[in-house]
Amino acid sequence: MEENKEIQPVPLVYSEEGITLPLSEDDFKDFMVSLLGKPELIEGYVEGAFSIDFGNVKNINYQLDNRISQQNHSSLLQFAAKLSFDDNSSISFNSLSGFFDYKESRPIVCTGFDFTWIYLIKFGNRKEWRAHV
Repeated sequence: MEENKEIQPVPLVYSEEGITLPLSEDDFKDFMVSLLGKPELIEGYVEGAFSIDFGNVKNINYQLDNRISQQNHSSLLQFAAKLSFDDNSSISFNSLSGFFDYKESRPIVCTGFDFTWIYLIKFGNRKEWRAHV
């Protein structure tokens, strides 16, 4: 999507159940990007054996949230986590509290994880808000 593209009008369908936007998934993504700006992604990959616990993740979350909020006006929109285990199972979480409250009772080893933080950030030098991960 082009950076300074105008926001296109979206037809709204009104009904007793609510208001819907008759858009495909890709059209909806383009519409949201036109409202919020293009999202930016910070990504990392670590290979090899290491140990991380819930305290470490809480600390990473605190540092990330603290750093972002010190530099810009922001709001955490979503946190998501997925844990993969040595028995080929996995579990997903859609909130920090759900993730931190999780207690595994099976005798399994976590072999991988994905954490996603999605913030809405208003940069001081810009008028618009942007969604950032």
